Amino acid sequence: MIANTAPTRRLRPLLAVAAAAALVSAGCGDSLPKGAVAKVGDTVITKQRFDHWFPIAARSTAATVGEGDVVLDPPSFRRCVAAKRAANRPARGAKPPSDADLLKLCRQQYRQVRDDVMRFLIQAEWLRAEARRSGIRVSPAEVRRTFEEQLRAAFPGKKGPARYRAFLRRTGMTEGDVLERIELSLIQQRIQQRVQDRTSAIDENDIVSYYERNKSQFSQPERRDVELVLTDTRQQALRAKQEIESGRRFSEVAKRYSTDEISKQQGGRLTGVTRGSQERALDDAIFGARRNALVGPVRTALGFYIFRVTRIEPAKTTPLASVRAQIRSAIESDRQQRALTLFVQEFTERSRTETICARGYVVSECRNGPPLATPGGRRLPASGGNPQGQGAAAQPRPAAGGGLGPGLGGLGGAPPPQ
Repeated sequence: MIANTAPTRRLRPLLAVAAAAALVSAGCGDSLPKGAVAKVGDTVITKQRFDHWFPIAARSTAATVGEGDVVLDPPSFRRCVAAKRAANRPARGAKPPSDADLLKLCRQQYRQVRDDVMRFLIQAEWLRAEARRSGIRVSPAEVRRTFEEQLRAAFPGKKGPARYRAFLRRTGMTEGDVLERIELSLIQQRIQQRVQDRTSAIDENDIVSYYERNKSQFSQPERRDVELVLTDTRQQALRAKQEIESGRRFSEVAKRYSTDEISKQQGGRLTGVTRGSQERALDDAIFGARRNALVGPVRTALGFYIFRVTRIEPAKTTPLASVRAQIRSAIESDRQQRALTLFVQEFTERSRTETICARGYVVSECRNGPPLATPGGRRLPASGGNPQGQGAAAQPRPAAGGGLGPGLGGLGGAPPPQ
């Protein structure tokens, strides 16, 4: 796999192409020309482009759901229903799905891939428009160089060219499609880098302030190692204490008397005990005791303890000098994240107001489409927003260590090297 499409606190794909097409005639819109499915600014997205990406998206969807080629033939979906029935024969005695159920599945799949194709095409133009606006240019030579690097990584060795050709046949893409995806990925990266490079410089006051506000992150509480015995009665605890005072080893006494199975298996030892980790009475006694003093019985809800503190590790704070680089990196990441968040919202709102879609091709990226959703599910006004909810995929959104979106790479569907 050439492209990094992982998700960790990473972004959802900006230009997802796992889609299929709606074979619905383009019609209404704000003066959309004939044969157009959408328009971004002065750039027309034609039905021809939509139809070009349709089989590519359909094959991607088929691979995702584990089917053969997806057949999407609206409005009747007869071929789709027949294909799904043939591909999903029930076990003997099981009730087969009804035509109505299969028809519903075909329609759902159709709508999803149709919308994904539209988002891919629309957001590709959004990126190109932003690049023109910002003076960002990706040369054909750079695209070709990146393509060659990805090609060598995804399809190494003597069989690489044959495997690459098989990849194109399997996905339905042409080399031109691969190059287009690489170009868009490079534009995406340049826009993200431009936004992040404009964040304010970090000075010593910023670092000191962060250190003081987050001092608990750089501090380690006092820790104590103890030997203890837990008994059911006070008399048992006193007998255990007397045996220890008479010279018997703590581990032997714990094995004989203790009802605390965890510490008993360790010879009565508990290591690295921190304040607040034990029952209140025992906790207070442990952290009030002198080292090597035999203490108890201490009454608790579980019984009676006798114990001895064997080691005390004082609380300590890592000095600022040791974490200065770490803090600088954290501040830089946070500022870049915030800058990217603000940019994405402005970019999305502005781009959406410039986008109009034809009937049958309307998605939330269109200004005549449904409102965009925020991460919490709250709907944004129709004027725009940062869509990160369900149904608004493929939008740029910030994430730690990420940017406008994971680089698609031209060979994002390529198999890993073998």
